[in-house]
Amino acid sequence: MGPFLVLWTHHRVRQGREDPVRYRERFGKPSQKRPKGKIIWFHGASNGECLSFLPVLEAFEKKDPCLKFLVTSGTRTAATLLKKRLGNRAIHQFVPLDHPLFVRRFLDYWQPSVAFRTESDYWPTTILEMKKRGPLVLLNGRLSEKTYKRWAYLKSFFKKMLSSFQIIFPQSYDDFKRYQVFGLKNIKMIGNLKFEGATLSVDVGAVHKLKKEIGRRPLWMASNTHEGEEQYMVDAHHRLMKTVGKNLLLILIPRHKERLPAIHDMLRKKKMTFLHRTEGKKITDDVQVFIVDTMGELGIFYSLTNFVFMAGSLYAHIGGHNVLEPARLGTLPVFGPHMENNLEMARLLLKNKAAIQVKSPQKIGAVVEGLLKHPQETKKKAETVKSILKNINILQPTLDTIEKNIQF
Repeated sequence: MGPFLVLWTHHRVRQGREDPVRYRERFGKPSQKRPKGKIIWFHGASNGECLSFLPVLEAFEKKDPCLKFLVTSGTRTAATLLKKRLGNRAIHQFVPLDHPLFVRRFLDYWQPSVAFRTESDYWPTTILEMKKRGPLVLLNGRLSEKTYKRWAYLKSFFKKMLSSFQIIFPQSYDDFKRYQVFGLKNIKMIGNLKFEGATLSVDVGAVHKLKKEIGRRPLWMASNTHEGEEQYMVDAHHRLMKTVGKNLLLILIPRHKERLPAIHDMLRKKKMTFLHRTEGKKITDDVQVFIVDTMGELGIFYSLTNFVFMAGSLYAHIGGHNVLEPARLGTLPVFGPHMENNLEMARLLLKNKAAIQVKSPQKIGAVVEGLLKHPQETKKKAETVKSILKNINILQPTLDTIEKNIQF
């Protein structure tokens, strides 16, 4: 298995999915020197998972400035996000592949005093090896119906693995109930840490500049699009330019930048003109699609419009993304039928009329057209979510429970 994983990793490097300089970290080989003292390890697979553990990390940092932090992720985009948010306050490494040699090499070198994992990154070797070395906590634990059914065939092993966590904090009551089926005694139901996430940073100067370039043109936005979803956005925009107006602008934010060539092909087939954010050029009136191919600027673009279509929600295997990020900035989240990964979040917003769910991809255009025609009503719905979030307290009870049960 080890040689296969090495070959597989090199293949991912060639695809641009692994860092060509730091890919050896995936084999547990460190690229930085371990600092002296206790190290607290936080792991999140990708952006959403990493954002969910940041409030906990920052609370620990505030309480004890002497603590050292190691943060790991499985994606390059999350690595960039963590670097931007934490700078030199934490050491980032790519998480080792779940092979005994790689995991032990990683743990032998870094020797974390306690480890915090997030959501549903259930890698047996890593979890069982860490249990031998120190306390292990699962933050924002997620056990989807699909994962639950898959692991049900290995119930005793899955129970053993989950019992390795000293505490499991489920992110929703549905997750809590599924964990209970395995007879676990280490579950503490408090709530979804994503509700405690910080508001995205906004460069006010950049927002002002973009608004000046766009002028009074109507615009809509699709964020975090995946393969298959971009085609629906492009098709909807093509139709909307006939009903809303030829000057309609689409701001398209793909989740994975390696999809840019495929997106270019779609736009060329529709004979649409497009411009990339990285080109640094002005959005002129002839630009029909503006593609955001930069990192860390979501706050800027969410500030440009009253609503945003949050992609990753058109297919069940993706299950939706964090819709609170635009909502905190007063931007109405619109999403598709599949929000399995953020179900509690979606339910809360829909119940309070602070979001819109599109039942099928074919209806995106009609929903967008309605929102563009009623901007004041759209803005009013978006503002509703701010008052909802003010009354949520998840972080402090989580910290109190950790402090009571974990020594580090």
